[in-house]
This record gives sequence, C-alpha cells and structure tokens, in this order.
Amino acid sequence: MSQESTPIAKKDKSTNEKFDEVTDKWVKLTVKAFNLKSVKEAFRPILPKEGMEELENAHIQAQDFIDTELRNKLQEIKEKYQLNEKMQHLDNLMKEAKDRPPIEKRVLPTPEQIARSMIYESKEKERIRLQEEFNTLKAENDLLLQQLIEKKRELRGEIEIINETLEDAEKTFDIAFTLPLNDMTELSYRIDTTKV
Repeated sequence: MSQESTPIAKKDKSTNEKFDEVTDKWVKLTVKAFNLKSVKEAFRPILPKEGMEELENAHIQAQDFIDTELRNKLQEIKEKYQLNEKMQHLDNLMKEAKDRPPIEKRVLPTPEQIARSMIYESKEKERIRLQEEFNTLKAENDLLLQQLIEKKRELRGEIEIINETLEDAEKTFDIAFTLPLNDMTELSYRIDTTKV
C-alpha cells in the first residue's frame, strides 16, 4: 500500500519541493564525497597517531561547515534569482495547461515537410539553372565531339595519302636496289638526256 501512495505523493509535490529534494541530495553527496578515509590518507604522513582523533573531530566540523555553507549559498541563489516565485509560477502554468480543455486534433506537418516547403522555390530555381547549364555544356561537348570526329576523318585521309606515297617510294627504292648497278647508271643517263 505504501508503494502505491508513493508515486501519487511524488506527482502532488510542487516544483519547489522537488528542487529542494534534489539540492538536499546534492549537498549530502557533496559532503559525503569529503570522506574521512581520504582525509586520513592525505594527512597520515605528516600527523602522528595521536593527531588522528583531532583530525576526526576537525573532519566532522568541516563536514558540518560544508553542509551549512552549501545550504546557505543555495538559499542565497534561490532568493537572488527569485527561484521560489518562478517555480510557483511554473506550477501555476502547468496546472492551467492541465485544466484547459483538449484542443481539436489535427495533423501537423513534419519538420521535414515545413523545411521542404520553405526551400522548395529556391531549390527549384537552382535545379533549373543547373539543368540549363548542363544543357549548354552538353551542347558544347557534342559540338566539340563532332569537330573532333571531322578532324579525325581529315587526318585519316591525309595519313592514307602519306601511306600510299610511302608505299610507292618503298616500291621505287626496292626496284632501284634490285637493279644491277650498270642498269641503274644507264637509267640515270637516259633520264638526264631526256630532260635536256
């Protein structure tokens, strides 16, 4: 039965009470972190054994001092920033919100849909601009490709003419080298005499 009443009690607590519980727990944990064992370890090399009892008393006083100072500082902060009034105002706002009648349910657009609708126009303009730029570049590329193909055909024709000339020259040289030397001189002589 106590388990059932505990959650209900937690729901009924004000924000101020919850804040006080959290800060109280924080103060206790902070004081607990300043434990005697670590203090003894720190002072063991410099204090005699008789001084350990005094150290324990000093430790208790230090814990009390830390506890008191933290609670006082927290209270100062609450007063300085008017946290009690602000938490009371927050509780009132939450109570008002709970007491309001439920609003009509409606389908809200997702954040993605909102973002898409806001940037759609600029994105569409950018898409159109990029498409036009792509079309221009594609047309230039097609033109350059056509010019390259025509140049290649021209070069192929010139290469064929050069190859034919080289083949004729090779045949002529082959014939010239296969003729005996006497025939060659006689042929040269005839060519020279026909020119004159």
